[in-house]
Amino acid sequence: MALIRMSDLYAQIHTVLREDKILQDLMGLDGSLLQAAIRIQKRRKPTGDIQGNLPLISFYTDPGMREEENYLVYHSPFFFDIYVQDGDEEKAVEIADRINDLFDEKFLAIPCGSSLRSEFVTMGEMETDRENTYKFFTHVLFNTAIEG
Repeated sequence: MALIRMSDLYAQIHTVLREDKILQDLMGLDGSLLQAAIRIQKRRKPTGDIQGNLPLISFYTDPGMREEENYLVYHSPFFFDIYVQDGDEEKAVEIADRINDLFDEKFLAIPCGSSLRSEFVTMGEMETDRENTYKFFTHVLFNTAIEG
């Protein structure tokens, strides 16, 4: 049976985000792995002291699906939630734009399977229950050819 290793996809997305110099500058990252792990999280709800670590990206996937015409193609809808301090709304949009630059119409290097072209889907502002925090998101669809 053909399967996708979602851990490989998550790892590659995290690598692309944390190693991009423009994104590092937008987020005020110093290049350390520890800081990147705190401020770029692979989960729907960020953990830790969020207020003290803004801007922050939390990324995750909702359930995907296999293509009907070709079951070896899997579509993974990833959401990138960007949290910033109130008043830094433009920064959140700039970070979302950079994420789209990094992934729209790109191919990822993943060890299990082959990355097909990913594509930007939508973006927008979201409500958040965190005080003094603004949340913006972007949605990218990652398409993967699964090796059988």
